Amino acid sequence: MELDLLFEVTPGHRKVNKVIAYGENLDSIMSGHMPGPEGACFDLHVTASTSGQLAGNIEAIVSMAIKPNGNTSIKLQETLTLNDGECVKLDGTGVSLPGDQPGTVKVRGVFNFYTTSENYTWLNSTMAAFEAWGDPSGSDFNLKAYALN
Repeated sequence: MELDLLFEVTPGHRKVNKVIAYGENLDSIMSGHMPGPEGACFDLHVTASTSGQLAGNIEAIVSMAIKPNGNTSIKLQETLTLNDGECVKLDGTGVSLPGDQPGTVKVRGVFNFYTTSENYTWLNSTMAAFEAWGDPSGSDFNLKAYALN
């Protein structure tokens, strides 16, 4: 099965503008400290530029819920402003696992899209799978989103 690449974010094209920590410290968690018995929760406010079929700029809130055992669920709410000025809403969910290097993660998940733009309404019936890897709190991060249908 060949997947259709919709967009990607490459290293240097992503910036974490704000981290909201609900108790725990993200740097401590990313350096290998396990969260306490209540787990940990963070919201990352992120901007990024995308390339591919859906080239433009993303503003996102990435919510991370980390269980005491390290299992992490991700919720994403994103606005993609395409290079032609049209806007697309992305809602996503996923899971995050420790990456190959300390302080890095691997993320897998799905996006749903919504827009009323005539040129992009085809996205409303499209689901995308995404994979991401790198430093979640920095610019050294990769993401690729593929159409599933």
